[in-house]
Amino acid sequence: FTLATGLSEPSGLAVDPTNGFLYVANKDNQEIRKYTVNGELVTFWSLGVVPYDVEVDSLGNCFVLITGSSQIRKYSSSGQLIRTIPFPAGRFAGDATGLTVDSLARIHIGASGTPGSYYYLVMDSTGVVVRETALGPNPVPYDIVVDEELNSWLLRSGFSVYVERRDSTGAFLGSFGSIGT
Repeated sequence: FTLATGLSEPSGLAVDPTNGFLYVANKDNQEIRKYTVNGELVTFWSLGVVPYDVEVDSLGNCFVLITGSSQIRKYSSSGQLIRTIPFPAGRFAGDATGLTVDSLARIHIGASGTPGSYYYLVMDSTGVVVRETALGPNPVPYDIVVDEELNSWLLRSGFSVYVERRDSTGAFLGSFGSIGT
């Protein structure tokens, strides 16, 4: 198993639900690498920008959260760019900090706004925001997963580290971890 070969500061990981391929966002080399379940390199493609996270939808499309450029790129499983999805214009000036795609093909991201304020956004496949939830100040929403009931789980990290659960409308359901300063 030679997964580490060619990796330099990997920053995101996703498994293709249709065939089990593993995708790695390779930060320092500005690329996405695709592996078999045995760790054999299938292909990789250069991005020319730094990837922060990667996610694969039920059709095998690869979504890449780009650091510092306020966009998500959607690629085919072979690495062909399908579309660039910009973040919503206006107050979301900072980087996004988490990415997932749910079973309805909606894109979920954590986003920073004015200094110290964070949001949880759900967008359609073209980047139109269909739900916006203000999360308040720190901690940052670093990662997001969505379960089969469309509940979202946000890993928040900063002065505190905890996992926050929200229902399909964005309403807060609870949290666990070290909440505090």
